[in-house]
Amino acid sequence: MKILYLGPESPIADYVRDDGNNVLRYEGKNLEAAMDEMDWVDWLVSYRYRYIVPRGVLDYFYGRTVNLHTSLLPYNRGTHPNFWSWIDDTPKGVSLHRMWPGLDTGPIYANAVLLFENCDFSFHDTYEILDREIVHLFKRYWPRIADEWQLPVLQVGSFTYHRTADLERMRFCLPEGWDTPINVALELLRTDVLV
Repeated sequence: MKILYLGPESPIADYVRDDGNNVLRYEGKNLEAAMDEMDWVDWLVSYRYRYIVPRGVLDYFYGRTVNLHTSLLPYNRGTHPNFWSWIDDTPKGVSLHRMWPGLDTGPIYANAVLLFENCDFSFHDTYEILDREIVHLFKRYWPRIADEWQLPVLQVGSFTYHRTADLERMRFCLPEGWDTPINVALELLRTDVLV
């Protein structure tokens, strides 16, 4: 198969390539223009892609897309899902989902819940754990997704969503950036709420 992989080099791109697929990788913003230069592509796989995929591209790949998202959807759609799962106290996990025009709203192929024993980890530490788990989940389910045996299930229930701009008002919780221990960030948040 020919796979369009959106995002930086990663173990996901390597896995799809090592599985015998022809992988075209793209990280840029102008995806529709790039698509005009490509021959037929069978599937779109997206992980850590920084831009919203245009509707025309989603229409082209109708039903042949998978996005890897480091949250337990429908919680924490949008950006910085690991951060918001702690700040909003929502379940933590990873999800593989079909891409729809609404950001991170597509039906879910598979997900995994992650339980953290304590908050002594930094945000960077928990992201690394989520990253390893999503790679494992993708490797487990990709063959079934690609063969269209793994049917996605609609997202239902309550959801949360955050934009990049939402993080700016919370920067006070991150005195050490992503290396800030989560328990420190939560204490700063509690102190701010009490003031």
